[in-house]
Amino acid sequence: MTRPTDLTPSRYEVIRLKDSTELVGMTKDCGDYLEITLPMICQLSLIPGIAKTNAVFYPYSPLSSDERVQLPKTEVVHRNTMNPQFIPYYDNASARWFDMIENQSVPLATAEENKVRDNLQRKMQEMMTSYREDIAFEEELEDFDEDFDIEKTIH
Repeated sequence: MTRPTDLTPSRYEVIRLKDSTELVGMTKDCGDYLEITLPMICQLSLIPGIAKTNAVFYPYSPLSSDERVQLPKTEVVHRNTMNPQFIPYYDNASARWFDMIENQSVPLATAEENKVRDNLQRKMQEMMTSYREDIAFEEELEDFDEDFDIEKTIH
């Protein structure tokens, strides 16, 4: 007889694989393998200027239409319970991802949008390079002014 606990994952976990991939998800122990529902990869980054951390969740297997992954336990190096502070963020991200999978509505960029993005990135890089060169030139001028201080040489 199937019980509800057989159908639902048992807990939120962080899992590190042999290849150093770390993923999070709702897990269910199935003997020789782990079943992970909506596995995600979490990337933490510091938000400059406000001293807070941004948690971004990405799907572990984004091209798959299956919301569950089965991993042999032999591929798992470490597993641990997910920090409860991150569970609401994971739930939000995984629910949105599940909705996109079900509705086949993953927002993919078109070739034209990619071209615009690439051009913007190239322009930004050019501007940053020019800015760095301008700063270097100004520093050279300051050094030149110090070396050849006209007022010192006249008096």
